[in-house]
Amino acid sequence: MPSRTSGPISTEAGLSFELQRSEARRAQILAGVILVLFTFAVMRQVFGFAPRSFASIAGTILVGMIAGSYAIAMRRIVERALSENRLLPERFWMGSVAVESALPTIAVVMMEKVTAIDPLDAVRSPSILLYFVFAVAGVLRLRPRLCIIGGVLCAGQDFALIALAMSASTTKLKEDLLPLLAMYPVIILIAWSVAALVARELRRHVVAGLREADTRAELAQVNGELAIAKQIQQRLMPRGRLEVAGYEVSGWNRPANQTGGDYFDWIIRPDGRIAVAIADVTGHGIGPALIMAVCRAYARATIPDEASLSVGLGRLNTLLADDIDDGRFVTCAYAILNPLTGELELLSAGHGPTVLRRADGSVESFGGDGPPLGVVSGFTFEEPRALRLEPGDSLLLVTDGFVEARNRAGEMFGEGRVRSFLALNNHLSTDELLSRLDAAVRAHVGDEPQADDMTAVMVRRNAG
Repeated sequence: MPSRTSGPISTEAGLSFELQRSEARRAQILAGVILVLFTFAVMRQVFGFAPRSFASIAGTILVGMIAGSYAIAMRRIVERALSENRLLPERFWMGSVAVESALPTIAVVMMEKVTAIDPLDAVRSPSILLYFVFAVAGVLRLRPRLCIIGGVLCAGQDFALIALAMSASTTKLKEDLLPLLAMYPVIILIAWSVAALVARELRRHVVAGLREADTRAELAQVNGELAIAKQIQQRLMPRGRLEVAGYEVSGWNRPANQTGGDYFDWIIRPDGRIAVAIADVTGHGIGPALIMAVCRAYARATIPDEASLSVGLGRLNTLLADDIDDGRFVTCAYAILNPLTGELELLSAGHGPTVLRRADGSVESFGGDGPPLGVVSGFTFEEPRALRLEPGDSLLLVTDGFVEARNRAGEMFGEGRVRSFLALNNHLSTDELLSRLDAAVRAHVGDEPQADDMTAVMVRRNAG
């Protein structure tokens, strides 16, 4: 039964359809060539350049109609199968080779039967050229095996015609013609063999093109899925600044790839305090992005419900440790701010630096207070560091994508530059400061590609 395909087409199936399309084009070319050849043959007879009789002209026209009808029928059958997304069976193509190899033979036989020419003249007539026409057109099959089969059939039939003509001919010079006529089947076989070689090379190019097209389609699909994943991931992070009376709270993120393992977040707790978080999953790409989404979900389910930040971070650590078993981990820092008093609790799971810039220009930085999340299940974190934001004070949390950004010479941007930048630019709005910090890092690295995800969160208590 003919096969149908639905859904995505593999390279193999795509090649089969390309072969059918090539067969449709080949049938169209054959129809045109056959029309020209048989029109030429009729004109030769009409103008007396070949034996002329009503029977011979009628016979030539009949053979031409048979050959042309075959080519037209082939084209219609193939095009219909293509329109139905259906592959014709292999036996159909084998049958077409047998039919095409027989058409020149039929032309020679009819010439012998309906005209008065000698059989040896018939096997040397232009009708023999049809064997070569079909050989040239056979290249478009892109099926070397069918070309070889066609060559064997055509050469065998021509040899049989010559043998019969030699036995039936009355020409006295037929022995002298034997060496010449014997070359015909050999030349026919050579022509079909060349067609097979050319068809094989063309097939290789078609296969290579289809594989490249498949690769591009797969890459486009992956890029499309990554773009969707990026959109989803970006929507998991807060958009815009957090509006809190007397404070500015802003966040910024740019992954190294389309998706990343960094994230920032803020949550308004039931008691009115604000939990500000920043986290960095080892690595970057789709894997860390998935862990990031899980970490965010766990954090939102645990941190707001726990009165103690150390207990909440401990629960988050245990949940992640049960899920992460491939050597990955998550560095994380949480700051709990009471906007009424400015009191702030800070606790870091292997994350740093966190930089505090005081209104008087002094700068402090803090590192990790315990191991990263997901490394030691059941780890008990110490009580968070107690701070107080006074008017004009700013707290900056960044991932190591800022600190470890390297220029061409291998020099890191470094924590010192982060501290100095914050000390000199604290007068800027939090949004502008984070944007300019990114610009400073990009100026440092120059043309070097971004090596790691970059994320920052800033909390400032407004002066006055």
